[in-house]
Amino acid sequence: MRTLTGTLLAIALFLPAPSFAQAVLGTEGFLTWRAETYVPHGYGGKALPTQSSFVSAAFELIEGGKQADLSGRELRWFLDDALFTKGRGLKTTRFQATVGNDNSHFVRVQVTDGRNILFEKSAEIPVVRPRVNIVPPFLENVIGRGAHEFSVVPFFFNVKSLDELLFAWTVNSQTPSAETTVPIDHPMASRGPRRAENSIAPTDGTIR
Repeated sequence: MRTLTGTLLAIALFLPAPSFAQAVLGTEGFLTWRAETYVPHGYGGKALPTQSSFVSAAFELIEGGKQADLSGRELRWFLDDALFTKGRGLKTTRFQATVGNDNSHFVRVQVTDGRNILFEKSAEIPVVRPRVNIVPPFLENVIGRGAHEFSVVPFFFNVKSLDELLFAWTVNSQTPSAETTVPIDHPMASRGPRRAENSIAPTDGTIR
């Protein structure tokens, strides 16, 4: 039994396995990503992916204060711990979000010399539901009686422009009698986007 154990241990010690090589002093990696979803002009946050939208990721390595030449190194990209793609100098990749909304994808990139892992970086990418903000906002969704004008600002839809979206308005479960489409004049969507606009007179003062 001792001989068998010693033999197995010796085999395990001599099996080739990936390892982390010592990184050069001052090495730093940057893994960035962006979702190909719609956000209004002037939005200062990050465009987030929704289910089925595409995400582009990029990696840069800094060594000794300079951008490293990765053309001769193999980069391995992992999506949710599964090898997604690899190649020499492959600093960018693109994938489609397949998890459901309100979940996350985990992306990891490894820089290798073919066997040893020289550097590794990872990022969590949340997948969210598309969102529509009604402008102007009303506290607790309650408004006074009378005529009111509304517009909408959409976020994170899997489209390239507002022309690909259809807007349908209902007030107290009824379709407003007057509906027009005009250029948005909201500052967050000032270059070309469009809005559906209605003058409505709620009977109970509550937006539904």
